[in-house]
Amino acid sequence: MIGEIGKYQFGEKSKVFSDNYPNIILNIQVPATLGQVSAGTVIGVDTTNGSFVVYDPNAKDANGNPIHEPYGVLVEDLDTSNSTLARVLVFGVVYEDAINVKGNPPASADKEALRALNIYVIERI
Repeated sequence: MIGEIGKYQFGEKSKVFSDNYPNIILNIQVPATLGQVSAGTVIGVDTTNGSFVVYDPNAKDANGNPIHEPYGVLVEDLDTSNSTLARVLVFGVVYEDAINVKGNPPASADKEALRALNIYVIERI
């Protein structure tokens, strides 16, 4: 149970994704160096070495070329000191208020990048 005074939210933590649409969630192995990552974080792939990372659209190589590509959205909190198996939504519908890109709300470009992967960002109703 989660209770937050000030937000007046009690009970279960809100889901990252909608059950009203088809979703594909994969179990992937991530590096133990990711540490604690909250549900809703956009996970990416580092194109320089193929490893999974916390997606950063501003990550660039020495020539200014982007080196991260989005892969999916983490659906459960993860602490890689305990487990490196992450549940990641790679197709489906996620709630805008539940996802983040490096701890920030997704920008329009982030939503477009996710949509290219068939991950649709909607407002929670």
